Amino acid sequence: MQILTIVFAGCGLLISAYFILATFRILSGDLIGALPVCSVDGTEKRIVDTKFGRIIYIPNSIYGFLYYLGILILTVGWWSQWSEQLLFLISILSGVVVLFSIFLYYALVKKLHTICRLCVIAHLLNAGLFLIFILRTIINSV
Repeated sequence: MQILTIVFAGCGLLISAYFILATFRILSGDLIGALPVCSVDGTEKRIVDTKFGRIIYIPNSIYGFLYYLGILILTVGWWSQWSEQLLFLISILSGVVVLFSIFLYYALVKKLHTICRLCVIAHLLNAGLFLIFILRTIINSV
């Protein structure tokens, strides 16, 4: 489970980093063809520039980057030392992330009428991490 957590968090970290660089136009253009453009009220916008791409003016990718980085650091450095309380808190945070992922997927499909492959992968990674933490909680309680 530790290796899978590292792989999932590492992939999420890379996706978040890509979206941060794309959001701030550090990468020129759509480097890998994974940043869709949608029509918002008749105006072409990149999904990262829509109201669904930010929370309180901060791009979602920054929150994602911090989340994945935290999970990665905790997993690489202290996996065997996680207390029940820490695992509980991480599981709760991960559950909130999954709920937000569901909302963002809904927004992509129903509001923006587009599909973002990297977004969907990130949402699946979030669900996978949540399942890992729930399974670890169950195993630890047995």
